[in-house]
Amino acid sequence: GHIRNFDSLIKELNIDESVLNVEYKFAYTSGGGFAHSSQCSPEYRAQVTDNLRKAVEMAEKSGCIVATECHPNTLTDCLTSHQQLLADVPGLYTYWQPFYDLTKEENLAYIHALGNKIVNVHIFNRDDNNGRTPLADGAEKWRAYIPALQANTQAQSIGLEFVMGDTDEQYFTDCETFHALMKG
Repeated sequence: GHIRNFDSLIKELNIDESVLNVEYKFAYTSGGGFAHSSQCSPEYRAQVTDNLRKAVEMAEKSGCIVATECHPNTLTDCLTSHQQLLADVPGLYTYWQPFYDLTKEENLAYIHALGNKIVNVHIFNRDDNNGRTPLADGAEKWRAYIPALQANTQAQSIGLEFVMGDTDEQYFTDCETFHALMKG
């Protein structure tokens, strides 16, 4: 099926109280491909929502949280769908990362709209074609995103992700950029 029963998945993964934060990734699959949230059936959305409610309930008993991720081709791929999911599942949180196809202003609006539901952030830069680029190329946008995240969210961490070329050299260059951005 498109989504496995969450109870059996938890048993299979043998998740225990040592887990502090569970990131729940999901995507609607149709013939092996991914589809935009607007293409998900009401039945699929209800199944995901039910599974997330169960996950949040289990996590809360152990002092953990469950967070989705802002991600294309999932139920978090647009602000309206993401907000609906968070409203339908009390106690659910999210990771934020910029959408390459949104403007800086639209990404800032996303941050403000999700507010204290954001608990972690992925920092990277992509070009207009979704290609990885040096973080320094996106520094101007991140100079706006970081203060907005600090002021409006409860983000616990910001993690570097998607390094251009997956090279050590670029990783360390991006780390220097990241450090400079965090210093302000």
